[in-house]
Amino acid sequence: MATKKRKFNGGVSALGTLLDLMVTTLFTKLKKQGLSLAEAIVRLASDEKAQDEIVAILAGLVRPPSVDQRIQWWVEFWASYGFVINPTTLTIPVVPAGFSPIRLIVIPQGLTIQRAWEIAKSLFPCYNYIRGNLDEAIPTNDRVAYKGYVVAFRDRPEADEEFKNISANDLKARNHKGITALEAIVDEIGFYKKTDGHRDIQNVTLCTGSRYSDGCVPGSYWNVDEFQLYWYSADYRYDNLRSRQAVS
Repeated sequence: MATKKRKFNGGVSALGTLLDLMVTTLFTKLKKQGLSLAEAIVRLASDEKAQDEIVAILAGLVRPPSVDQRIQWWVEFWASYGFVINPTTLTIPVVPAGFSPIRLIVIPQGLTIQRAWEIAKSLFPCYNYIRGNLDEAIPTNDRVAYKGYVVAFRDRPEADEEFKNISANDLKARNHKGITALEAIVDEIGFYKKTDGHRDIQNVTLCTGSRYSDGCVPGSYWNVDEFQLYWYSADYRYDNLRSRQAVS
């Protein structure tokens, strides 16, 4: 109820701003002609030019905000798979200094790991060692698509070198926020659609934001001719096993 109240109050505030602007702009103009407020109101009712100014003011205030082209690309992509996204409801994360350049991933409301995997399989060869449903196999995730969201990563073909030789458990102890399995699959899909190429040809993205039901950590990479989703112990640490830092 509190959220609805805030939204309602926000709407009243916006309406008040609109009325203030209309009164200030239009009545000031008419009163300059020496009319009283009552006379200005009567004149306004028959002044087509003043009425046109009302329409122009309204159009300027309700014009939809511009949409970041990186977001718009995802909105159009997901629409082709039946996901409807209102881009004005999405917030682009504020990244820390030195994090740029970044790439943005948009996760639509209701997208599951299994559905993302099926989309990936329709675009390029894929393999994972799980024969059942991936959502059941990977039940623990730092972020889920109960509503749409945007997440930012460093714009690199290979996983972050800063996190090589650091296990998922070590990163968790440092409060590291890492990519999820769902985001890794979507990232691979987006990279392929934009470049016809693939990520992690030399290294593995350790999806530290997710866990298999047995506590192991998903890892994604391109292996010769197919995209693979594998598993790694949460204590594994290797040079080519690297997390991708997430900002959401």
